[in-house]
Amino acid sequence: LLLICFILLSIVYVFVPKSRTLRYYNQQRLQLQASNRQLEAEIHQLQEKQARFKSDPAFVELVARNNGMIRTNEHTYRVIDPLEH
Repeated sequence: LLLICFILLSIVYVFVPKSRTLRYYNQQRLQLQASNRQLEAEIHQLQEKQARFKSDPAFVELVARNNGMIRTNEHTYRVIDPLEH
């Protein structure tokens, strides 16, 4: 009986750490897969923007204007609130 208890405890002692390690690696794998899915979605969005940038002049102008650019023949005016000074 003592021998059987010793064998069972030895088996538990050997397999419990391996089970924890396996569980940890599975969690890491799931997190990395989720991260990969997110990165793949971002890559897909960037590829779509790149394709639009190459083929859609209106999109190019929108992006440029959102980044503060103007055409060479345009003028910008800045309204200054006299109450701020």
